[in-house]
Amino acid sequence: VGDGWRAKANLEKEFNKEISRNDVQENSFNEDVLVYPNPNSGIFEVRIGSNKGASSSQYEIYNVKGLLVDGGIFSDYSIINIENYTSGLYLIKIISRDKICSKVIVKL
Repeated sequence: VGDGWRAKANLEKEFNKEISRNDVQENSFNEDVLVYPNPNSGIFEVRIGSNKGASSSQYEIYNVKGLLVDGGIFSDYSIINIENYTSGLYLIKIISRDKICSKVIVKL
């Protein structure tokens, strides 16, 4: 279990490092984005607290190899289904205007 959480932390750290290189504001936006439940069985919700009434946001889901496996557009709330994917760690990237947030998802 310890190695799994360490891998999750390392994946998120490396992904956030890459985003930071692009000089994108993410600190406050990260706090506004909720991904739950996490861990999950493949169905989870994404909610953006500060995006109410704003233009559409985009999400991208990557596997641990860095391959894009899913994506889409939503406003301030979405239910995302990755039940057909194998169990493991995934990274969801939320893009809204000039802000980017990344979170690690654990699919059981």
